[in-house]
Amino acid sequence: MEDYATEILVGLIEANKEIFRDFAKNILEIPGDNFQIESQRRFNLKDDTDFIVDIVIENQDTICFLENKVNSSEGERQLERYSKVLNNIQKEKNKDIYLRYCTKYYDKKDIIDINFKQFRWVNVYRVLKKYENNKMIREFLEFLRGEDMVTAGNFNFQDLIVLANLNATFSKINECFDNLRSIFSDGFGKLNHSSTIKQIKDTNGCWLWRDNAFGEGYSEVCLGISLSECDGKIIPYLVVSVYCMKNNSKYDEFKKYIEKNEDFFEYIDIEDNRSDAWFEEPLSNFIASDNQFEEIEEWFIEKLDKLNEFRKRTPELEWNC
Repeated sequence: MEDYATEILVGLIEANKEIFRDFAKNILEIPGDNFQIESQRRFNLKDDTDFIVDIVIENQDTICFLENKVNSSEGERQLERYSKVLNNIQKEKNKDIYLRYCTKYYDKKDIIDINFKQFRWVNVYRVLKKYENNKMIREFLEFLRGEDMVTAGNFNFQDLIVLANLNATFSKINECFDNLRSIFSDGFGKLNHSSTIKQIKDTNGCWLWRDNAFGEGYSEVCLGISLSECDGKIIPYLVVSVYCMKNNSKYDEFKKYIEKNEDFFEYIDIEDNRSDAWFEEPLSNFIASDNQFEEIEEWFIEKLDKLNEFRKRTPELEWNC
């Protein structure tokens, strides 16, 4: 969805100089003219993970990175890495640098080492609406409305029910996690992170995890309740996983093992900059049980035992626990 919306937006802006100027001035708030626009541009960052920027707007004096989000949140240190590259460009090419962040939902960020501004798709909609006599613009506006990218909508009775039960739900999650902390620590060392109710949106769920699990560079083992989108609905899953970034010294060994032993885990995912492997189970599978907590805890313990077996099978990863 993000790529689709981004490519249409770039095409519309590139095709009309007046809209391009309006977008640069009133949305991006960057001075200048004669900009070039490019989507999906790859950048390298020394001693860190390469990345692709959704939109790059640039002229002789200025460069701006624009990251678009629809139904997802910021990736791992995404804006931080963008800032590093932009600051390097400023030093090397003496260009004015700007970082912009567009989201569907409210997602407050504090970026202090660069000219940073964030806005939402509704702001893009309001600027483009001035040009709705253009057929392509009109169809894009209809697309934004259809995907609920214009507004989060009004509160409804379902929202009120969720709010009324939010604290009780989070208390149940914490109770479940409390029984698993010592079991997790026995296998993987002391937990050094846990998400709170305030972080549910940023982390797409509620989690307990330990980073620096193996090797040098980022790796983690975690358990939690993931909130995953499927066909426009949010579905909670129980998850136990192991995750490794490409900057980890044991990344190649980790990737090779999970590829060679893909049946050990239920799911694996290998991307350009990271790989992970995990077990999952829909929370809804436990709803009908008379012993929900016991069965959920048993599921987590079973998968933690499997993850611990993985740890024992892979001494070459140089586990730190």
